[in-house]
Amino acid sequence: TGGMGTHAPVHILNEEQLEELRMGMNLIIKQLNYKGVLYAGVIKNDSNYYVLEFNCRFGDPECQVLLNLLDCDFYQICLDTINEKPYNIKWKKNIYASNVVLSHNDYPIYKSKKILEIKIDNIDKDIKLYYGNVLRKGNKLYTTGGRVFSVVNCNRNVFISFNDIFNNIHKINYENSYYRKDI
Repeated sequence: TGGMGTHAPVHILNEEQLEELRMGMNLIIKQLNYKGVLYAGVIKNDSNYYVLEFNCRFGDPECQVLLNLLDCDFYQICLDTINEKPYNIKWKKNIYASNVVLSHNDYPIYKSKKILEIKIDNIDKDIKLYYGNVLRKGNKLYTTGGRVFSVVNCNRNVFISFNDIFNNIHKINYENSYYRKDI
């Protein structure tokens, strides 16, 4: 469901598994002399975890929740990485960030190139919208398909965070909108 929503932090790996994953990622970084973003997509069953993919970029919606949890200057982290200086990433404590993607009902295959107007009614101030396939013409917003918005909320309770999103997502209207309710 990564392309349709996410939440963080996720507490599914135990300390031993986290350390094993951290050591493996560090080994890859050293062997490749890698500098930049390296993201591991991981899946877990009852007894073990498996690395499904590596991305050398920020991905949405995963990155959108992580950036909302940072408690330090992201720009400084980027500069320190480029200049090969030590950096210190600080995270907000006891906060969850949730993200639900609002797309078209036939995403990822959108057959029409029809431009659809988007109407947004009084979104709560603690809801953040990240634009995907959105065009602005004057004061109006339009979409032609794909992933349209990432709807993000932060809260001390992950369930309330999602609840706040679902209580606001219906305020974003365009023809054939779709979002998953099982994220």
